[in-house]
Amino acid sequence: MQKKCNMKKFIILAVIICAVLLIAACSGGKDKDAKVPGVTTFTNDMESTGWINQYTLSKEIAHSGKFSSRIDSIMQYSFGFSEFFKNISDTLPEQVNIDLWLLYPQTGINSTLVVSIDSIGKSIFWTGQELKDSVKTANQWKEVKTSFTLPVNIMPTDKISIYVWNKDKKAFYIDDMKVSFGKKK
Repeated sequence: MQKKCNMKKFIILAVIICAVLLIAACSGGKDKDAKVPGVTTFTNDMESTGWINQYTLSKEIAHSGKFSSRIDSIMQYSFGFSEFFKNISDTLPEQVNIDLWLLYPQTGINSTLVVSIDSIGKSIFWTGQELKDSVKTANQWKEVKTSFTLPVNIMPTDKISIYVWNKDKKAFYIDDMKVSFGKKK
């Protein structure tokens, strides 16, 4: 009887520890930026899951931590952010600011930072910023910051996705992505 009781306690403890570890691993979540009212920020240093294209995570090289997103001829779309607007903020944002780190093994790789919005499975908005000229030095991490104005006709049920598209199909890496939503500046 005592063994059964101890085994139950052990199983309960193991489940609690697993739940705590799972919550900690999913830390790439939403942060209300206390310094900037009305801004909602999501960050991911590629050390946690929960964003799109997780299969691109690689331990080859990283800007911080152990992982980055490796994009190449097979995996053309990076680890990225995707969420319904109703889960982002109580009010619909007017602008999205994106900050990420890039490492190109060679300069001039044809790639695009993409922002797309889908409504009921249909694309209603797509824009991108070419990144090819953002990296001037090979094998050196480069921070890229950009902003996009969102369309006024978005709905809470629409879904936004943000990722890097590798059009050249040459291998490169991204890390430490930060996505902030708010009003136009």
